[in-house]
Amino acid sequence: MNPVLALRIEWCKAYSRSRRWHEDLVLVEEEMRRTIEFGKWSERRWLEWAGAWTVMLGTTSEISPEVTEGVRAYALEQVDHERRTWEALEKDWGPLRRRAAKYLKGDDISAEPELVVEVDRDALRWAETVEHDHEEGENDMYQ
Repeated sequence: MNPVLALRIEWCKAYSRSRRWHEDLVLVEEEMRRTIEFGKWSERRWLEWAGAWTVMLGTTSEISPEVTEGVRAYALEQVDHERRTWEALEKDWGPLRRRAAKYLKGDDISAEPELVVEVDRDALRWAETVEHDHEEGENDMYQ
């Protein structure tokens, strides 16, 4: 094969890979942003529900104050859970997202220090277990 043609083919393959990697970076960054935003929205929603349930259940004479208090406590526990989750994600993903933003703007990141991302192996094992619990093609949402 002609060496120039072989070089052109390799260049095209490398360029195609770099474009796919760029697209993947855009998609992953957007997924991380949306995950954090959903956590913030969910926290606000649970807080609204805590107030709404307290008012709604408090006006019903058939519901004891203890039940009303329990429902409010549960909702506030969910608020705390959502806040801790999105704050942890924001903290863990922050350096990666800042690096991605620089790269996507076209800034040179070659001088940046190496970025190490810790992986929670227990969470990873749990996700793999959940993924394989269902037969291929099954979807609980539609059953």
